[in-house]
Amino acid sequence: MPIVRRLPAIQGDEWFMIRQLHREGLTISEIARKTGRDRKTVRKVVNATGQPVFKTRPTPPSKLDPYKDYIKSRVDAYMTNAVKMHRELRARGYDGGVTVVRGFMRPPRRSADSRAIMRYETAPGQQAQVDWASCGRGLYQGILRTVYCFVMTLGYSRMMYIEFTWRADTRAFIRGHINTFAYFGGITKSCLYDNLKSVNLAYVAGGPRLNPAFADTFSFKPRLCRPYRPETKGKVESVGYVKGNFILGDTFESLDEINAAASCWLQTVANTRVHGTTGDVPQDRFEKVRLLLTPLRPGIGFVTPPCTNSAG
Repeated sequence: MPIVRRLPAIQGDEWFMIRQLHREGLTISEIARKTGRDRKTVRKVVNATGQPVFKTRPTPPSKLDPYKDYIKSRVDAYMTNAVKMHRELRARGYDGGVTVVRGFMRPPRRSADSRAIMRYETAPGQQAQVDWASCGRGLYQGILRTVYCFVMTLGYSRMMYIEFTWRADTRAFIRGHINTFAYFGGITKSCLYDNLKSVNLAYVAGGPRLNPAFADTFSFKPRLCRPYRPETKGKVESVGYVKGNFILGDTFESLDEINAAASCWLQTVANTRVHGTTGDVPQDRFEKVRLLLTPLRPGIGFVTPPCTNSAG
């Protein structure tokens, strides 16, 4: 039996095109061959009087419908990360996928820099990458001050540690390292930095002049990115991840509250997700790193705050 291909109903653009071809002098048969339509259908369009009325199919209901107002309110609060939004919606009962959420939230496409940067990988236990990030402002003793985030990411596993503070000076920088190494249970062979004053005071003839307050505290080798080449430290994409997946759209009452929430987020999201670059869970990869880290000196410890909010 021959297969009959049913064409979709004529819509607006095609209706007007057929009328235009007829005005240009084409016959019914010529229009039918050009458009692939039956001659009876073409004749019906040509002989029609008045403007056509086209029926639009109703949009089928979506699992996301009950949550769209919430999504809009969060987007209005500058929370634009679809993965985080999906996590919040699941805590509210949504059982659909993240693709639908991402499609609803998708902003207009923007042109992106397409330059390719060569990414290199480091062996387990060899390197960590460190940065500071300013993350908005808050009231401290009645004064509006900048909130800073100390971020360290292990190069091989992508295991992260973050800590929020009111200061970004050398003392806070050293304290961030101590707490991070206690959190990881050891020290990497080297750490990679931008040209931070906490690490590098200045460039001299022999190279960078390290800040003695920092250099004398730890036994690992500090390494600096080449000036004006921030892509050298590509793995601290974590700064953008922290801002977009943890901070964006949320507010906190105190530094203690944001650090407690950050500890929970590290335990339930950042270090337990499948990493987009490695394809592995950072916490699983970290098991290959743990025994390769240099042990901490006795007396340095870190107590992980309890996680009470898995929705992050």
